[in-house]
Amino acid sequence: MRLVEFKETLREIGLGSPPPFHRDGRFIAALTLGALFCLIWRAWFTNIPIGHAPIATAVLFSLVIWQPFMEEVLFRGIIQGYLLKTPLGTKKVVGISTANFGATALFSAGHFISHSPEWAVAVIFPSLIFGYFRERHRSAFPAIALHIAYNGFYLATLSRFALL
Repeated sequence: MRLVEFKETLREIGLGSPPPFHRDGRFIAALTLGALFCLIWRAWFTNIPIGHAPIATAVLFSLVIWQPFMEEVLFRGIIQGYLLKTPLGTKKVVGISTANFGATALFSAGHFISHSPEWAVAVIFPSLIFGYFRERHRSAFPAIALHIAYNGFYLATLSRFALL
């Protein structure tokens, strides 16, 4: 594959030059709301049995960086990107593209493999947010950044490895 073709492939799956999404007020709001949600949930359910279990650096890297990156490349970059090229994928239902709904359905289904059914359903709303920003900026980078942040917020506040 030539360099030009490789760059085009990256652009098609949303991994071309990153847009300045960090200046988008909606992106900042989504980032802030993710952190607030975890903090409020933690405060509301104070009986959550959370300890300060040690976590290996490799596990932390995998949960906060590697897995969100790979999941977003697959679901927002490849799958949602492909669906957005189809006439059906560009149709909107309640302001959300069917491509986003399709990628979210597959993302949630993938979580049934290694998570509880409640958790697999719980990832639907964040997934729709990731998909929204993938389309808003025509890039997978905002979805990757949000997914990394949300996993970090979760680990810091709600998981068995929580810092709070």
